[in-house]
Order: sequence, then C-alpha cells, then structure tokens
Amino acid sequence: MGATVPESAGLYFSWGNLDGHPAGGGYDFSQATYNETPAAQISADLSLSEDAARAVLGAPWRMPTIAEFQELYDNCTSIWTSLNGVNGRLFTSNINGQTIFLPAAGLYNGTSITNRGASGDYWASTIVSETAARRLVFTTTGVIINTNNDRRYGFSIRAVQDGTPNRSIVPPTPEDEPKDEENTTVEEPKDSNER
Repeated sequence: MGATVPESAGLYFSWGNLDGHPAGGGYDFSQATYNETPAAQISADLSLSEDAARAVLGAPWRMPTIAEFQELYDNCTSIWTSLNGVNGRLFTSNINGQTIFLPAAGLYNGTSITNRGASGDYWASTIVSETAARRLVFTTTGVIINTNNDRRYGFSIRAVQDGTPNRSIVPPTPEDEPKDEENTTVEEPKDSNER
C-alpha cells in the first residue's frame, strides 16, 4: 500500500494500525508507541474495520490472510531478482503464468529500517497472540510462510480484493479476466505503397 509501481516498498504499517508511514519519515515503531494505539488491544484476526487496506483503499480491498499467502506459495514459483534496480522476489503463477513482484522492502524496528534490499516482510491479517501476527517473509534464499513477528514492527502490505476474479494474491486465469470488446480497436495494416 502506498506504492505506485511494483518495485516500491510503499508505506510501512505496524499490525492493526490504519496509518502507514514512509521510509525515512521519522515515525517510531517502538513497543511504547505501539502500546499506545488501539491496535495493541486487538485480540483476534483483523476485522475489516481494523484492516489497513480496507481503511485506506476501501472495498473490495483488504489485507491478505495467511491462507492466501500459503496459496501464493503453493501455486507459484519464485525467484530472487531485481526490478528497475530494486531487489525482491518475482512470483510466477504455475496456473496461468501471471506474475507479481514483491520488493525486498525490509522492516522498521523503532525508527530504523533494517534488511532493505535483502528481505521482504509483508503482513497478513492473521493474529498469533497479543504481541505477534502472521507474515510472509523472503530473502535471497527462499520464502517462509506462516511465520510470525512482533506486531509493532513496520512491514509493507500488499492488498488483495474480495470477490472474483481477484479474490486472492494468486493472479486470475485469463478466462477470469474481464473482456471489453466494445472498446477494442483493430489497426489495419498500412499499404506499403502509402507515403
């Protein structure tokens, strides 16, 4: 969220907080700061009113669940690569060949960003405990699903949509893509004798 191109980290969020913060923005992701937020009191998986993606982007957007990250992992291959000079992982669907690039955005601990360019940490809406939540994490060597981390850390979020065809992180099949035949323009080949 907050990214305008695939290789952008976007904003960083602590789990359950609706406000994202840019890299280098000076926000403190420390335990003391987190404990002062309503997010520290959440005791179940995020509801839509507590979901940063829904709050910022509106319906049908929301944060992915850990099951959707597992679906991404199970149905895609991934490679460590760079896009426009930014390190990250390129996930390619084994079903339809569509791709999604997740940048190695690192994470915020307090006011310091760590592992930028070396790992990516992405929040799921799934809780573990009063202090931990689920995430997807990757490095140069692989992807780990169903791991957890301290909810106060600042991670990136990549939103998913409710409903079909974009129900989950795994890209839709070509048959699911909407067709817009009315606005399709076919350009006729030019006569080679035209000047």
